[in-house]
Amino acid sequence: MEGVFFTEFDWHLLYPSLAGVPVRLVVPSVVTEELDELNRHRDGRQRDKARSMLTALWDLHHVKPGAPASLPRRPDVTIEVLLDDGWHQRMPNNDREIIDQAVQLYELSGQPVVLAACDYTQLYRAGLTAVLMPRPAPPAAATAPAPAAASV
Repeated sequence: MEGVFFTEFDWHLLYPSLAGVPVRLVVPSVVTEELDELNRHRDGRQRDKARSMLTALWDLHHVKPGAPASLPRRPDVTIEVLLDDGWHQRMPNNDREIIDQAVQLYELSGQPVVLAACDYTQLYRAGLTAVLMPRPAPPAAATAPAPAAASV
């Protein structure tokens, strides 16, 4: 929610080992659930961003969220939703759940896993390679006219 929009970010720049190799983004289903909750948030900015993210994910996957889908303009970057199996027992908080899913991906695949987040606490807790996601540049500040000089 706080980082650069996932379809616009150059994922190869996130971490040195990602340069020049295919990138596989895996989104735990708890993240889509958090987005769905924010989709009903009172804050319009939060609601709109969550809705945009969910819509973008759905547009990429349609009825196959667990299948890898290439990002627009980035064919060497795929994204998929890691769906919970019926046996899966969730961790007590969502940050811990996301970290646990990343660790399980590493253990099952034997491939390097980089946890990307805007949440410092989550990054400190990770226990694996964790990288702070860049935030979008703030909109250019409107330049205010210089105050007029007063004469007495």
